[in-house]
Amino acid sequence: MSSILPRLNDYARTGSSVKKINSQLKELCEERRVQFLHTFRPFFKEGKPIRHLFAVRDGGLHLHTEGIRRLKSFLINTVAHLPK
Repeated sequence: MSSILPRLNDYARTGSSVKKINSQLKELCEERRVQFLHTFRPFFKEGKPIRHLFAVRDGGLHLHTEGIRRLKSFLINTVAHLPK
């Protein structure tokens, strides 16, 4: 299960809800013995979303090319290190 990523366009308003839901997802995953992926971590610096990883044209709702690369790299690295 992958965590919810922040949305740059409304993080000030929705950030606390996203954190709360991610915590609940993590707890649920632990209860059900499902791997929880902290995919949100590579998108933050000093507690705020990293601006250049999000698309400018849609106000930061979606990931920019660099953001997609970072997510892809995170997922590949995580899957490569999962227990067999």
